[in-house]
Amino acid sequence: GRVLNKVLELIFFKFNLGIKSYILFSNITFSKTEMSKSVIVPAKNESKNLEILFEDFPNLDSLNEIILICAESKDNTFDVSKKISQEKPSLKIKVIEQESKGKAGAVFEALEHTTGELIAILDSDISVEPKTLLSFFEIIESGHGDFVNGTRLIYPIENKSMRFLNRLGNKFFKLAVSVVIRNPLSDSLCGTKVFSRKFFNMMKKNGSWESKSDPFGDFTIIFEAANNNIKILNYPVRYYARKSGVPNISRWIDGFKLLRVCWKYMISDI
Repeated sequence: GRVLNKVLELIFFKFNLGIKSYILFSNITFSKTEMSKSVIVPAKNESKNLEILFEDFPNLDSLNEIILICAESKDNTFDVSKKISQEKPSLKIKVIEQESKGKAGAVFEALEHTTGELIAILDSDISVEPKTLLSFFEIIESGHGDFVNGTRLIYPIENKSMRFLNRLGNKFFKLAVSVVIRNPLSDSLCGTKVFSRKFFNMMKKNGSWESKSDPFGDFTIIFEAANNNIKILNYPVRYYARKSGVPNISRWIDGFKLLRVCWKYMISDI
């Protein structure tokens, strides 16, 4: 019965055929509560983009730190990061050399260095403008939820910002993840995310941030939100072509890894 119930929910989730229904209530406040903030910026081969990124970085109220975590690069990403941190002391940039591999490793490694009540993840290629974080933070500070997930697939995206096959892959995975979590998402792989420390502590307790199978960390965060009944708020962002360099992803290898992550979470829930 339990397996049948799960299968029906996965295949016909639009019709709510599950035997059990849950209604979750949470307090909503309409007054804004200012919270301390940490921003994680993973960087690999992004020396030219970093200089542009921090030229126009917004002034964030109650900023605790920006964790600029640098992977092993072919350019001088680490040296440029150190220079920027010295030139812009008001941004409280902490530069860290990444010990793990991949973007997911960078994010979860940097999480251990954050101290803010709110934690943001922002890609260093400037595909999403850093000023967008202001809206993400305001949503949580206004009491609307604990996790805001960026979505690039609402507004028209800038030409050459996403290759055709990547766009198809993003649309496929947004549907696949929506089926697994039984909650419609408009984008499952946007690198811009903001969530509360309460949510991070849940992930840390579950040990999910140590997963080696998720190449980017996006799926781990989304699935953990669903598993812990954390409301996922989708916020549309403008998506631009990177200013310099090429993407640090392997389209096919990373795509297969993402399929494995989806399958892993689906069968663990049955």
